[in-house]
Amino acid sequence: MSDTRTRRGTCKICKRSIAASGMGRHLQTHIPKVGRRTHYVIRVDDRGPFWMFLQVPATFTLKRIDAYLRNTWLECCGHLSMFIINGTIYDSDPDDEFVRNKSMNYKIHRLLREKMTFRHEYDFGTTTTLRLTVTAGIVPPLISSKKIVPVAVHDKVSFHCDICGREATKVCAYCGMDQEGLLCDTCAPKHSCALDGDEPFLKPVQSPRVGMCAYEYEPYGLHD
Repeated sequence: MSDTRTRRGTCKICKRSIAASGMGRHLQTHIPKVGRRTHYVIRVDDRGPFWMFLQVPATFTLKRIDAYLRNTWLECCGHLSMFIINGTIYDSDPDDEFVRNKSMNYKIHRLLREKMTFRHEYDFGTTTTLRLTVTAGIVPPLISSKKIVPVAVHDKVSFHCDICGREATKVCAYCGMDQEGLLCDTCAPKHSCALDGDEPFLKPVQSPRVGMCAYEYEPYGLHD
């Protein structure tokens, strides 16, 4: 699987194909010179092939970002999640027992600064970890919208069978993509995790959650 720094993606504003490593700088050229400074631009990636840049209103809470990440890339079984910002945990369901954990009901303009990097984790059993980087803030909107909108997204990832190299149609939920878990229909029955009659396979999808838990959903609206 290609490294996220070298993969290309599409700018939603001008439709140009840009390398992931240069997309943040490219989006800076689309920021209006005048206008109310009301938004952040935040890069989200999994340190692998999946990444997107989001435009987020500065008055939104962490909970709104959490909901967007769940709906777009993560949600399968209603797991818990959290952000870690400057060592502080912002929990989707803070427990009184862990008094140091805060809720996600904080507006992001109170917490985030340009060039800041922070973390999001979903599902504390089979965890998907995302890195978030503030590439611009607070700036006039690149796209007129009162919602969170993707302004750039990675090109679709091609999945290839780890055994024969043909198109992969399955991913092993035990092995995932990092342990030769991508398989075609022909090679899947020979996979060690399937030899005992188990059916450990999920559908490969365009999400950092691929191969985890019960996740088999294609992201809505990212590759339109």
